[in-house]
Amino acid sequence: MDSGYGWGGIMIPATSTITTFQDDLSSVIKNISGLKTWFRSDEGVVETSGKVSGWNDRSGNAINLSQPNDTFRPVYVTSGGINNLPYINCGIGPASTFLSFPDSSLSSMTSGEHFIIIQHNQVTTTNNGYGCIYNITAESTAIPTHIPFGGTVHDSFGATKRIMNVATISNVVCVQPLCYNSASANNLWFCYINGSLGSLTTTNNAGFSTTNNAIAGVPGTPAGYLYGKLYEHILFSRILTNIERSIINNYIHKRYRINFA
Repeated sequence: MDSGYGWGGIMIPATSTITTFQDDLSSVIKNISGLKTWFRSDEGVVETSGKVSGWNDRSGNAINLSQPNDTFRPVYVTSGGINNLPYINCGIGPASTFLSFPDSSLSSMTSGEHFIIIQHNQVTTTNNGYGCIYNITAESTAIPTHIPFGGTVHDSFGATKRIMNVATISNVVCVQPLCYNSASANNLWFCYINGSLGSLTTTNNAGFSTTNNAIAGVPGTPAGYLYGKLYEHILFSRILTNIERSIINNYIHKRYRINFA
């Protein structure tokens, strides 16, 4: 049984317990409490005129992503990705392609943790664009998360103030399959890159905005887009326990062959 998680003496009690480990990890994940949204590239992708106009939530909460404007829609590719899986191609040109959450759908969250599977289309040292993977924040200037941003990660997931330089990351690493996992609560924020701890801080005010939450880019920022492939996004409305996080990581490893540290 997992009693919580901790780094350097920081412990938070577990809020749920997973006592069995089934082969069908997808079913196990759906039973972890606090599952908010879950998007996977082989399910629920809505196409309009060859572009992605929506992505339906498989968590059961029906918080579906959408993009009504054809200019900002990414493209759906049905095969050829990691393990020949389909993917959403956000690298279709110098424009901000993104998919938006419904307004207010995340506003009730006071803490959270998520996992996103991406793969950049090219090695780049460009600061703007290319690496903008999501905008899920209450940060006042709405700075989205970039991987990389001049060789580091800038993140504002679930925070009222951007967490800067949270990890150093090689641009070469970004063209390989990448699992980015970050979490936010009052007085705690951390992130993992392929299972390796990138940053941990106890200086954080958690916050989730009622509007402009998006993945694969950021509304209103022409340079803020992901030049790459988007495979999956799983969001919880609380921070997970170590056992729960290991279940997610095992599922991701089996599906995408990402080796975790």
